[in-house]
Amino acid sequence: MSIVSSGDVLDFLDNPSDTDMVIMLHNSVEQWVRQYCRRDFESTSYTKERYDGTGTTILTLRNYPVISVDRLAIGTQEVIKVCNTSEYTTATVSVTSTGLRLVKDGDVDTTITFSSNTTMTAVVSAVNALGSGWSAELLNDDYANYKSTELLKMYGKNCIDSNWVDLLIPNTAEDDFVVYENEGIIHYPAKFPIGHNNVIVDYTAGYSSGDMPKDLQLAIKITVKHMYQKRSEESFSASAFKTGDYSVNLLDMPSEVREILSKYKRCLV
Repeated sequence: MSIVSSGDVLDFLDNPSDTDMVIMLHNSVEQWVRQYCRRDFESTSYTKERYDGTGTTILTLRNYPVISVDRLAIGTQEVIKVCNTSEYTTATVSVTSTGLRLVKDGDVDTTITFSSNTTMTAVVSAVNALGSGWSAELLNDDYANYKSTELLKMYGKNCIDSNWVDLLIPNTAEDDFVVYENEGIIHYPAKFPIGHNNVIVDYTAGYSSGDMPKDLQLAIKITVKHMYQKRSEESFSASAFKTGDYSVNLLDMPSEVREILSKYKRCLV
């Protein structure tokens, strides 16, 4: 899904002679608009997106409008510990989006996937079956049947010579919060404790194709037309945004484009 369809852009340009060029420009402009506005616009689900707690009652999500919030968790819980019992060698453990990455003396093992080992118990058993000094333990039987996909990403933790590394999942979900959908804000009366990546949110945000703002679509159409008409120039500006093979300079855009995009630009907090 895109912000505006290529067909609508082509219609707006009234049968341009080079349709391939228009489509390429359209894709580049959409990418630039997302970068400039610091957000995505298409309806998308975000899983285990992490934020720093600031000690306030407000959390501003990276994308909005919010369609649903499936989980708000604060802090993490250790569920599995992993180590390698070998001596005089090196070993690290990582958790990726697809499974575990175990590295010993530079040899990488990525066979412990979430798709093949769907529970915490299955992950532990798979690690222990590897041999070569690899060992894992479930820290609490209460988590035995939790989905392995709950494990949070981590990278290259040293686990050699029985140095146990804890694998983490989000803490129990919170239930006392309010979501302001249009602003992409979560209000948590107890305050988000100060910390690094200690707030975890599963949510869906963005617009469906039928709800995509018409003025945003218009801004993209105008920008594509503007760039198409200037395609013979070598460059737009040395200060332009570069995306793909094309540059986009907001200052060179028609005033209505600047005005429209200013409404959708996410403020950094």
